[in-house]
Amino acid sequence: MTDSAKAFFEKALAGAEAALENPDATQEELTTAWDTLLEGIWGLGLYQADKANLGLLIEKAETMIAQADKYVTANWQQLVDALAAAKAVMNNGDAMEEDVSAAAEDLLNAMHLQLYKADKAILESLIAKAEGTDLAGYTAESSAALKTALASAKAVYADATLSVNDQAAVDEAAAALDDALDSLVKLSDGGNTDGDANGDENNTQSPQTGESHTALPALLLAGISAAVLFRSCRKKARQ
Repeated sequence: MTDSAKAFFEKALAGAEAALENPDATQEELTTAWDTLLEGIWGLGLYQADKANLGLLIEKAETMIAQADKYVTANWQQLVDALAAAKAVMNNGDAMEEDVSAAAEDLLNAMHLQLYKADKAILESLIAKAEGTDLAGYTAESSAALKTALASAKAVYADATLSVNDQAAVDEAAAALDDALDSLVKLSDGGNTDGDANGDENNTQSPQTGESHTALPALLLAGISAAVLFRSCRKKARQ
């Protein structure tokens, strides 16, 4: 039975006993004591609602509160408030069925609103890797791309409102940062590529230029000898 009904009955019973044992009690006092006792007896039919389910919900909600760091902050205060109200009803010895049902429904709805945070473990490790990378040995273009991806990744990581429903956004930021890390170009590879090519071309052409210069006097001598021989032959033919 409810606490207040029990307390009222006990008080009415004590008053009726006192009136009954009082030899000087008037009829009005006896009638009042009798009416009050009847009211107390009627009140014994007021029973507390079954709070078993409410108790289970409170236990579950308390477990969630203890793991608050796993949930996003959105709608979290609703759970805190609903849990406090449910505990008040649980401790209320006069709570009726409608009171318990309303408290249980509010607490259950608040629990359903809570969402786990998105998994950012991979993103966190990639951010640490990127921040620990010395960009001095890489090209300006690839370094700038990494800095941009890192800034975006850190913004996503810092967003406490991202839940499991936003996991795709977290994974996308991680993938972009990972690609930027893989796409870093060392100065020895990218910065000197043109210089090496030009060097190779110069090295290839130099010998050819040298060979043409060396062959030129020989060709001139051969041409002059041929001309002299041709003239000598014509002169002999005329003779």
